[in-house]
This record gives sequence, C-alpha cells and structure tokens, in this order.
Amino acid sequence: MKIITLADADELILSPMLETKQLEFDNLPFPNMRASNSVMVFSEDFVEAMTDWWKKWQFVVGFNYKAGSAMCESGVKILVGKIHQAVFPWRGEGKVDDEVIARAREDGHNPPTEKFGDFNPGVYDLRCLLYRGVSLNGVTDGGHSTVIIYVHDKDGLCYVLCWEWQNGRWVRFDEALKSGVLVRDTID
Repeated sequence: MKIITLADADELILSPMLETKQLEFDNLPFPNMRASNSVMVFSEDFVEAMTDWWKKWQFVVGFNYKAGSAMCESGVKILVGKIHQAVFPWRGEGKVDDEVIARAREDGHNPPTEKFGDFNPGVYDLRCLLYRGVSLNGVTDGGHSTVIIYVHDKDGLCYVLCWEWQNGRWVRFDEALKSGVLVRDTID
C-alpha cells in the first residue's frame, strides 16, 4: 500500500474522463468535502486477497448478482465497507496494534507495522449511466453502481480498476469509459 496526494488520485480518474470527453459539463465526480488530502493506493496483492474474500463471501451468502436487480448498490456498499474496515488500523500516527499485525501475518500477509497518517482509502462507489447499446456488467442501459479501486503494481505505477459484476472480475477504469460508460458520481 502507498499514499498519494488527492490531486494525483483525482487525475487518475479525470484523465480518462477527459480522454473520453466526459468533462464537457460541470460533472466533477468527487465529493466537495474530503476527510484528507491523501489517498491510499492498494497493492495488487491486497486487491487479489480482497477479491478472493469477496468471491467467497458472495458464494457463502448466496449473493448472485443479476443485471437489473439493484443488487449492485448493496454489493458495492458491502465491498467498500470491508475494504475500509481492513485499512482502518493503518490510519493515524504511530505503531499499528500488535494484534492487528499478528492476525494479518496469520493470514499470510506481511503488513506494515507503522501507520500511514491521515488518508482516504482509494475505493469508491462509482455511479454511472449506460446508454442503450453499451454493456457493463450485463446492464445495457440506465443507471448502475460498481466499485472502483486505486491500485499500484510492484513498480509503484498507479491505475484504477472497476469491478465487473457479471464476470466477477476487475477491468481497467479507462477501458470501461472507452466502452461508453458515463460517470455520474463517486461516493466514498
């Protein structure tokens, strides 16, 4: 995990929106009140572990997404909430509680032992609009809600992923926009 500035985080969403000509009107997709000027970007390993948990959780509780079911909204809230819970112990200053570190190591992770300071977790509920003929997650027109998450690779390069409900996988945010998805709002 690493921390980037709010401006750098915003650019990762705004650049593909500019590229797809989605900023011709006043629709900046960010809340005006943010808790921090820093955003946590998640490692690919963290996203992989969280994805494994997410798929298992869906199977265990019988959460079977169907296009047009409105399950996207409730599912997004669950996944975003779980990620917030997972990183909460790393907010603030000083050392992370020993119990948190021990639990993470039992799960096979090598977590940081020092807190990252003040940050917003880089995971959001993306509200979007799909025009007739555009398909995202099996939804072919109308409103939709999905998760976007900030990720960095082993070299530190940052990018944004978008959860694809229908296929149960992540796709690049910029590619989703190029396919015709129109961003309406992000909710943290």
